[in-house]
Amino acid sequence: MTEDTTAKAASKPSLWKRRGYVTYLGSQTVAQLGFQVSVVAIPLIAVLELDASPVELGLLVAAERVPFLIFALMAGVLVDRFSRRRLLIYASILRAPLVLTIPVAAAMGWMTVTQLYVVAFLLGTLTVLSDVAALSIMPSLVPKDFLAGANAKLEAARSASEVVGPGLGGALVQFITAPFALVVDAVSFLVSGAMLSALPKDEDPKEKAESGKQSAWQDIKEGIAFVWRTDVLRWNAVVAGLTNLFAYAFLAIQFLFIIDDLQLGAVFVGVLLSLGGVGGVLGALAAGWISNRLGIGTGFLSGSVTMAAGVLLVGLAPAGMGFGLVLAGSGYFLFVCGIPIFNVAAVTIRQAVTPAPLLGRTNATMRFLIWGSIPLGSLIGGVVAEATSSRAVVLLTGAALLIPTVLLVLSPIRGLRITENQDQP
Repeated sequence: MTEDTTAKAASKPSLWKRRGYVTYLGSQTVAQLGFQVSVVAIPLIAVLELDASPVELGLLVAAERVPFLIFALMAGVLVDRFSRRRLLIYASILRAPLVLTIPVAAAMGWMTVTQLYVVAFLLGTLTVLSDVAALSIMPSLVPKDFLAGANAKLEAARSASEVVGPGLGGALVQFITAPFALVVDAVSFLVSGAMLSALPKDEDPKEKAESGKQSAWQDIKEGIAFVWRTDVLRWNAVVAGLTNLFAYAFLAIQFLFIIDDLQLGAVFVGVLLSLGGVGGVLGALAAGWISNRLGIGTGFLSGSVTMAAGVLLVGLAPAGMGFGLVLAGSGYFLFVCGIPIFNVAAVTIRQAVTPAPLLGRTNATMRFLIWGSIPLGSLIGGVVAEATSSRAVVLLTGAALLIPTVLLVLSPIRGLRITENQDQP
């Protein structure tokens, strides 16, 4: 590092001195903690309260992800035309009453799998808007060469919530039943929305009026065209899309696998997910260092390899509380450890190479392509598990996750590094 570079780095405030970023980090941490409770509670409602089949579980996961196929591209237009801060606030607060319909229905004796599908779909729709706005607001909160570190801290917060949240969720399900555990999730959305309101105001919609002069379809096409002509974004979309396809085939049936194949109870669902959360925290702490010191491409590749190894270990775990629990716990640890390393690299590349006026549409296009594979993967996982076994799905998806790893080795992303003066197409 040159003296000039060192002086410039020293002259910039650290991430912890950037009030907007710290506020945003806090809001996301609160929301993630509540969300992790629902990650455990909603599938367990389907399995324990409503006796859902593998296909119904696959449909439940798919219902929450289908909105990315339907609404992601239009969400990008909204995010580039309106205040990203305001959209984040609305999306957070509106999710609270949706989640509360489940405990209310349970108390009235009206709860059905169909209701879970509807709530999951509507929550997914608001998540689309929130997710695209969140990805797009980050470059306005920190400089470009701080993006990897900022994204890594967000992933660390998410991973830390995965340590506490599933264990808390499992305990709440055990003592107050799964439907009423969701009250914690609803409260977290309200608190997060209040914290987001303290963010510095971003551009007023009037300042974005220029983008509104063309139709929404023209805006969408502009975002798609930018992704298509940018090599690293094309490869990013292919690799991340395939990773989600295979990973969510596993995630859709993981609760059935833990309960039926590993013969562990609801409490151990939380234990395994919490062990994964510990791996996620360590992965998130390492993600910024790997991306900054070894290169963003190395981060992408190492995250991909670690995820595949973790799922394979889970699939090889025998039933029971002894060696099976140890092997499954190690697998969850590795799988979730790889996720933040992978995600930090994928997200930072998009934020660094995209001009600010296109951030919403670029992130929306990437989410459409990447998360659009999740419903298909979830359905495939459920169908294959019903036709064969949950264990077969876990082993097959672990092997399939090596495909994106090979593609990364062949792609221009492998040797990529991100700097403050990163060129934009």
